[in-house]
Amino acid sequence: MNAVSSAENIEYKVYRFKYKKQLNILISLTISVLGFCSFFISVVRDMNWDFLSDFRFMTINGTVFTSIISLITAVISLAEIIKGEDIKLEKFYFLRLTSVVTESIIAIVILMSLFPFIPDKPNILKYDSFNMHVIIPILTIVSFLIAEPPSEKIKPIMRFNGSALITIYSVIIVSLILWGVIPQSEIPYSFLEVNTRPLWYILLAGVIIYAGAYFLSWGYIELNKKISKSWYD
Repeated sequence: MNAVSSAENIEYKVYRFKYKKQLNILISLTISVLGFCSFFISVVRDMNWDFLSDFRFMTINGTVFTSIISLITAVISLAEIIKGEDIKLEKFYFLRLTSVVTESIIAIVILMSLFPFIPDKPNILKYDSFNMHVIIPILTIVSFLIAEPPSEKIKPIMRFNGSALITIYSVIIVSLILWGVIPQSEIPYSFLEVNTRPLWYILLAGVIIYAGAYFLSWGYIELNKKISKSWYD
């Protein structure tokens, strides 16, 4: 009887493992398709094929980055199904964490834009904008939480890895603004208007974004661990 129960338990866990990975492949490919389609639609419609100009937006950088990472994730999930076990890649884990935190910040910034004191009022009801600001962030969060093999060796300082893309983007975009490469009229977000906005406004935005990124990293890491352990219950 115990042998039968043990065999059934193993079969159940194998089924749940394959189901999780198959679901992740579907979600990851959906993210990639929506991401690349939304990017090209945005470039063609709003930027007249001006790719470099389009990349001044964090949303575009985050979408392209997440679309690439999601495509790789789908391939890894397929390999995991074939192998029959998780493939744990520490560096890729942090790329996934960067992706999910970046997408979350993109969604949060859009929510912040609804506040009356924020001058930026993007139209998120357009097909590409809705995908990049709402659908892709949600799918990315779900994919990471349910399917990413958890990492047990994460020091508190390493949670800042989740803001890696945001940091790289900030350094580059602010440098281009200060050097005059990006004119005042084309600065993508009001809190990046370092030459005209009050210092408190810029610092407040920075504190909110980085504090939010750190908190999100911690939350996603812990939730990922709990969901991973409870998946087979």
